[in-house]
Amino acid sequence: TQHTDAQGRASFSLRAASTASNAPRAAPAPTEPDPASFSLRVEHDGLGYRSAELTAKQAGGRRATFTVYDRTTSRKDLQLGPGTHVLAQLSEGRLSCTHIIVLLNPGPRLVDLGESGLRLPLPRGAVGAALSEETQGVARLEGDEATIVVGGPLPPGQLVLQASYELPYDGSWLDFRQPLPLGSPRTLLALGEAPAVEVVGPALE
Repeated sequence: TQHTDAQGRASFSLRAASTASNAPRAAPAPTEPDPASFSLRVEHDGLGYRSAELTAKQAGGRRATFTVYDRTTSRKDLQLGPGTHVLAQLSEGRLSCTHIIVLLNPGPRLVDLGESGLRLPLPRGAVGAALSEETQGVARLEGDEATIVVGGPLPPGQLVLQASYELPYDGSWLDFRQPLPLGSPRTLLALGEAPAVEVVGPALE
């Protein structure tokens, strides 16, 4: 039986059957739990939610609590949140970057990104792009590895993405340009030790 409370939490209480050994022995055979494992799945507003794998217990059952959300396809409230920053190290002919992107969903609804996902272009001219292992579970690189594509539904809260790439340059200057599909109150650029380097641009603090 499913119960959903006012906060959108759905819970189930299960009691698993147990089996007793029939092996001949003087003392009563112990009763052991069924070793079978299982998971639970619920659906809400067209989306499925699955629990972690559970193992049946002899007594007391198992309890799983699901947090479910109403969903929307509107992306108007999505933004790049505080903590978005670029760590950069300058060397001869290239700027090596580690880009931390905080994707923020401040609303109460889950945002359905659809089959196309949310596309976050890397800076123009970026090469050798790679995603961290954690990021690979929720995003992929497309378009000659120049765009991060976030797939799947985005629940309320924040999702942290990490990408690394290099920006080649020739001469004495490098033009760092990145189109942003979402609003961003602030992005921090942290440049490693680089004597005689000047960073200029609009709205710099």
